Amino acid sequence: MDSDDFHHQQQQQQQQQRRRRSTTAVLLQQHQQQQPGVRWRAVQPARRSCSAVTERDMMMVTAGAWQPSRQHSLTAKRSSRVYRIPRSVQFSRLLEKDQEKHIRGIKKNSRSPHSYDVFLGGSCNPTTWRQDLAIPYLQDAGVSFYNPQVDHWSQDLIEIEHAAKESATILFYVIDSQTRNVVSDIETANFAGNHNNLVLVIHPQDAIAGSVVAGEPISFREAEDIREALTTLHKIAANQGTLVFDNIPEALNNVIQILKDKNRQSNDTVEDNPTYRKIRDAFNKFNVDAPGPGKMKISHVTRAIQFLANQNLSENDVLNLTSEHQDTKDVGGNHQVYFTFNQFYAVASKFLQLPDKNNRRNGFDIGHSYRLNVGRPLYLSHESVETTRSSKTTDIYLAGESGDDIRWREDIAIPMIKKSNLTYHAASKTDLSVLLDAHTLLFVIPNNSRSLATMTLAAYSIAKSCRMVICIQNLSKDYCTVRGEKLTQTAINDYNRGRIYLADLASRERVPVFESIKEAVEIAVQKSL
Repeated sequence: MDSDDFHHQQQQQQQQQRRRRSTTAVLLQQHQQQQPGVRWRAVQPARRSCSAVTERDMMMVTAGAWQPSRQHSLTAKRSSRVYRIPRSVQFSRLLEKDQEKHIRGIKKNSRSPHSYDVFLGGSCNPTTWRQDLAIPYLQDAGVSFYNPQVDHWSQDLIEIEHAAKESATILFYVIDSQTRNVVSDIETANFAGNHNNLVLVIHPQDAIAGSVVAGEPISFREAEDIREALTTLHKIAANQGTLVFDNIPEALNNVIQILKDKNRQSNDTVEDNPTYRKIRDAFNKFNVDAPGPGKMKISHVTRAIQFLANQNLSENDVLNLTSEHQDTKDVGGNHQVYFTFNQFYAVASKFLQLPDKNNRRNGFDIGHSYRLNVGRPLYLSHESVETTRSSKTTDIYLAGESGDDIRWREDIAIPMIKKSNLTYHAASKTDLSVLLDAHTLLFVIPNNSRSLATMTLAAYSIAKSCRMVICIQNLSKDYCTVRGEKLTQTAINDYNRGRIYLADLASRERVPVFESIKEAVEIAVQKSL
């Protein structure tokens, strides 16, 4: 090849590169025309030995909805909304070519999908519960597991860990008292809302002023905030029918039993299972006066459960147990609620597995708590969800801390809501029944509050597909005080990492996220009109 040909070939390659860049620019320009003021930014995670925030940290989100913490590299420009980029695009940008070959090798030699029985999630460094307790126990039982806690974390583990979470038979999460568990609380609450395979361990939180958490002493107020978040997590787990343990050995024993039962069920058809047959017979026995085949009145549901498990329940008790919307019809001026067999099975199977233990654990008043249901899932039709929206009792549910120095409710939200002639519920304590019955949820996470309980509740609400709006303000990375207490840099990083994680969860589900409280309230009002 002579010199002229060589230069000509170089020019062609440069032109092709310019065309590719031009195409990308056009696509971005088109998107920005559709979404004015929106620009993309990449969030890069800090290195860590436990990937508690792995795939979430790597998400591509729009700039400016909240200010980043120091450990993240961002391109900032003000915006109101958070969006997501498809996962395939994320990984193509995140993984270098030399890592791609490494990933292919790992996948080739790793276990196939659905091969892991247990995913070991939750608290990471400095905790050693995985190596000291969980792994030896599972190995002795011959149970396969995935351990995300590694000596040297790298980006090529993102996809592998995500696949392990999605394919694991059981998500085993431990909330230890040695760390703040900011991201673990948020992630666990989100999983509790949309996974029926979660087994949860929450260690007793007896932290007082001066207790060492994450390697540094914490104040009494921070200990209260951490405990409030765990109380919220307890309520969420109880509402979803997930039994919460206070120690790892007991929980692991339950995991082994669940896996044994599941293996037994896989050897037999569902219809051959004695529990299934008993519930089916009860459904057929009490399924009378229904408007059509395959449906049962809620009044007959209570009678059937009494027949099956000798439990006297009111109709409200049954509805609270499901935490889901049932099919409703107006019959003769009366509002009737009907259950399909799958919905009835989901309720009845809980009572046939009810543990004979006190419902109050470690000072948490969590009400009824049920064993993990590994049976048939509860299927809801789009129609049944739509028919209940008109029965919402509160227009806007206000979630977030309030006090002398946190006055977003009194100064901004409530006046704007009243001006629109809407109703509101200003929550002082978490009430899941009121929250799930509200038309629109407004979560405010201000820059002068840890807001761990609020973030935990918001993550659960995202999983439940609630109509909601979130305002997220990062803590100042240089100097931050909460109720008169100066936060350490480690604490600021921990709570800001939780904010970033929550914003990404919201972006995945197209939940609007704002930095401005006023803008968030305006959108919440619009959604409620």
